[in-house]
Amino acid sequence: MVWSWEYCTKLFRLRKTQWCVELHFVALRYVQLFIDYRCVKLHFVALRYVQLFIDYSRFIGYRCVELHFVALRYVQLFIDYSRFIGYRCVELHFVALRYVQLFIDYSRFIGYRCVELHFVALRYVQLFIDYSRFIGYRCVELHFVALRYVQLFIDYSRFIGYRCVELHFVALRYVQLFIDYSRFIGYRCVELHFVALRYVQLFIDYSRFIGYRCVELHFVALRYVQLFIDYSRFIGYRCVELHFVALRYVQLFIDYSRFIGYRCVELHFVALRYVQLFIDYSRLIGYRCVELHFVALRYVQLFIDYSRFIGYRCVELHFVALRYVQLFIDYSRFIGYRCVELHFVALRYVQLFIDYSRFIGSRVGFNETEQEEICSRYKFQPSKKYQARPTTDRMQNGVKRPHLI
Repeated sequence: MVWSWEYCTKLFRLRKTQWCVELHFVALRYVQLFIDYRCVKLHFVALRYVQLFIDYSRFIGYRCVELHFVALRYVQLFIDYSRFIGYRCVELHFVALRYVQLFIDYSRFIGYRCVELHFVALRYVQLFIDYSRFIGYRCVELHFVALRYVQLFIDYSRFIGYRCVELHFVALRYVQLFIDYSRFIGYRCVELHFVALRYVQLFIDYSRFIGYRCVELHFVALRYVQLFIDYSRFIGYRCVELHFVALRYVQLFIDYSRFIGYRCVELHFVALRYVQLFIDYSRLIGYRCVELHFVALRYVQLFIDYSRFIGYRCVELHFVALRYVQLFIDYSRFIGYRCVELHFVALRYVQLFIDYSRFIGSRVGFNETEQEEICSRYKFQPSKKYQARPTTDRMQNGVKRPHLI
């Protein structure tokens, strides 16, 4: 059944009743917009080459507001059965964006409390969602500033306020950032701030992911990615702060990153190819403190598969493979309830396999035998002030061993 534009216009003018006002748009030139359930108020400004302009559009419903975009040509924006639900959940499904020039300016999707989405500009997949806010029970704010030549695929992404917020990035070409089934769960607020994307240079500035129970981040693949997440902060019950400084050709700099959660914080890195991952002074802090310090990674293929950093009871770290890795975890500290300290001095071309290693700190720490084994393995003398240095400065394969300061 295909309704005419005149009929849609008449239906669009209908006032909402106490219970339900149902709108069914079948054919809007290359748009097939389906809106159904309670009440939806739409303001279309212009449609040109399926450039959908929803200016100050407001989708308001007591219980549920469902928005279904089927096909947008030269926008190719697919929001398949996306549901913007205020009181219970807010689900957004972006399938594909190709040469999209979608301008949704100051659009607002409001459910029980408020769900506000602000799209500024899209030009050749330059998605500008400036100060966009997805608000469920309390607040879920997403801020996209600039995307240039980006093919951002957010597949089955779900922004849920009261219980959970799940964000799923499927594919980014020339970014190739895969955050597979990443889940950002927040009881109070989940705020994501994208500053700029230029040739797959993703800037997430001062982004904050806040969760009462858990904050899980899953990176699948980064290839030649120039991901810039600057001063991003992932905050749980107390604080989970992640600071990405710079990424150039998959040079991921996580400076002073802190993953802090009341119960657990799970970080899953699957594959990094030719990645120069710099996690400088990163701190993974659970109930008391779990601190991990990565100094430098060059040409690192760091595989942290299903790694789990859990503070109160257990801290489990699983390294699958490190090839041509110069992983320096200097003065890294994994601290659970009391203290479990692990000190890596230098690893060059290391194939470090810590398979399902568990650092549990309820009462357990390193005994003298274990300390002697570690010291003999890595050729250093421990010190209470952490002033240990290698016993020799001789060159190995043309590279001088670093000192611990």
